[in-house]
Amino acid sequence: MHRLTCTAQAPRRRSALLMVCLVTMLASVSSSLLAKEATAETPQAATAATTPVEWPVRGRTLFKVWGFEIYFATLKAPPGFVPDLYAETPFSLTLEYRRSFTGVDIARRSIEEMQKQSALSEEEAKRWGLQLQQLFPDVAKGDSITGRYVPGKGADFTLNGRALGRIDDPALAQRFFAIWLSPRTSEPEMRQALIGPKGNGR
Repeated sequence: MHRLTCTAQAPRRRSALLMVCLVTMLASVSSSLLAKEATAETPQAATAATTPVEWPVRGRTLFKVWGFEIYFATLKAPPGFVPDLYAETPFSLTLEYRRSFTGVDIARRSIEEMQKQSALSEEEAKRWGLQLQQLFPDVAKGDSITGRYVPGKGADFTLNGRALGRIDDPALAQRFFAIWLSPRTSEPEMRQALIGPKGNGR
């Protein structure tokens, strides 16, 4: 009688054990799948968080010097952008180069343009010039650099769509974009082409 009871209970025990194993395996597979999904979503979430807002094009123009094409400049800004108050509004400026330049040349020319609008101290010119040299690489025809300005914080830059670096100094960022957008720019026709028709948001 005792042997028959044991024989009857053994299948039930094996069945219960198999059920526990199956539940454990399913839980493990489910956890693995959830982990993979979370890992797969992470780059997308990061990309969404860092992708700039696609503002409408405000203006676009080809900049030339003595007939030589230098770059196409494109300004994008949110609705309500006021050109004379450009430093108070986020925007992006893209330069699509039509010829090659060294990063040192870009930095040097930038400082020179800033100096034309208002004098920089010797210390500022040296410090900012070094920062720009470290930021900007050599460019070739077809390369595109985009700067995205954030009021009071600075600016982020990309080269051909890839992260390049940033300016954390709000004063430097403002003076840099003033090269194109300030009423005191050395190229008023280019500025006008970028900001749009007179009276448009001014």
